[in-house]
Formats: sequence, structure tokens, C-alpha cells
Amino acid sequence: MTLPEDREPGRVSSRRILLKIAYEGTNYSGWQYQENGRSIQAELEKAFRKLFGEMVRIHGAGRTDAGVHALGQTAHCNIRNPLPIARLPEALATVLPEAIAVTDAVEVEPDFDARRRAHRRTYCYRIADGFRPSVLERRFVTFVPYRLDVERMRAAAALWIGKHNFSAFRGAGCTATRTVRDILEFTVDRVPNDQGRFGAGGLLFRVSSPAFLRHQVRIMIGTLVEIGRGRREPCWAREILEEMDRRAAGPTAPPQGLVLEEVAYVPDPFRSSVNRREARVPVGTVGGKI
Repeated sequence: MTLPEDREPGRVSSRRILLKIAYEGTNYSGWQYQENGRSIQAELEKAFRKLFGEMVRIHGAGRTDAGVHALGQTAHCNIRNPLPIARLPEALATVLPEAIAVTDAVEVEPDFDARRRAHRRTYCYRIADGFRPSVLERRFVTFVPYRLDVERMRAAAALWIGKHNFSAFRGAGCTATRTVRDILEFTVDRVPNDQGRFGAGGLLFRVSSPAFLRHQVRIMIGTLVEIGRGRREPCWAREILEEMDRRAAGPTAPPQGLVLEEVAYVPDPFRSSVNRREARVPVGTVGGKI
């Protein structure tokens, strides 16, 4: 991976930056800009404008829906400000809403595209089955009032591994021209009560693919819930694929249990020593914010 040559002294040229972003999506209309709602993309662009006094267009690796969260969303942008990239997350923290954080930033080659270069996207979904989540977790967990059978759901999820036509799992408004997707991994686990950030226990679903259709993950989770409660057999998962009709699948699970956990690249720019080099400029104030 080759970055542009060092810039001439005193000359500020555009740099392409890859951002890693975490956010709580509860009070947002989703990732993408909306005319009549607050979006994560718009808040990030507003923060750059406040910090640097210039319009910076943010291009995300994926579009999360209203109420969906992220720990590892990524996006690229071009900036002209000479601030060392290592200081960018801290600088943005001074102007971003508390529900949004840039957790990492690296310089990448000028043609790097956060969406097209993504090798793998991983989502996780949390369900509190048979118990109500605590008030501290309710924004990140979907409540289901009955105990679900993990083994039945695992058997069904295994039928989706590999390349299949997931047209029955595409939500309204999906604009994808191809509906074949490659599911690399799909796990279903019951989480102990003492397990880290998922403290209250319950079910944790994790699914990975190079790309997903609109609402695909939530429709798959809604389908597994039907199987887990015994209303359908695990083989139904395969039958839905064969039907290729959205009406054949289960309901769309609510958004609050879903988290975009990771967008992975090969090689990983966030671990590359080349991308970690800082701009050779004096450390000073930027837009009066630092």
C-alpha cells in the first residue's frame, strides 16, 4: 500500500482518511443523510465543518437503519487540514454528540473506498428471551417474552452458510441488483450472565458476509425467532430460500438489538505502520477547538 509522497513545506494538500466509528443509533434516523431527521453521516460532516471550517463529505462502508448501533462502522473522507491524523479522534470528540465517537483514523491511498474495499462485514444481534433487560441495556437488546431453543436456531442458521439467493430476505426499498450473498459465518450462543458488556445474559447472534441486503440480518433474526419458539422447523430456513419471496420469511426483527460490529479489510489499514505515519507539521490549534 503506497501513500502520496511527503508534501512540500507550507503546502496543504488533500489527504484521504479512513475513520472507524461507534455510535448509539437510538435517536438517529440511520447512517445516511435524511432531510427530515438526524443522521450519523450528517452529524459527522457537521463536526468536521465546526472543527476545520470546511465541507467534508463522509462516505460510509454501510448504511445502518434508524435505531441500529455500531461499534466498528468505517467511512472515508478527504481533508486538507494539516492536523496529525493520530489527533483526529480526540479533536472530533470535542464537537461530536455524545452518542457518536470516531475511535480510530488512518491515512490511506487517494483511491481507497470504504465500501468497495470492505472484505467482510460482521453484525451481532442481542435478544433477551424470557426476561426483561435492565433499564441500562434496553436500548441495545430486543425483548422476546419466551425462552428460545438455541439448537433449533443453530440448525436453521447453518442452512444459510455459503452463497445463496437471499431475495426472500430483502426489505422494502432494497435497490440491490443482485440478491446472491455469501454468508461466511452465522453463530447463535447463549451468553452467561457475567459475560462483559452483554451482562444480563440472553442470546447473541453473530453473522458475517462481504455484503448484506437491506434488512437482511433483521429478517434472518426474525425468522430464527419463529424457529426458536417452535412455530416452525429448522428446515424452513432452506424452504424460504427456495421460495425467493419476502412473504415466505419471518418478520423483521426490531432495530435496537442490532450492532454493526466490524467492517474488515485485507490488509487492515488500521494496523499498517505505513498508514500510521503522522503528518510532519507543527502541533497547533485547529479551528479554536484544540
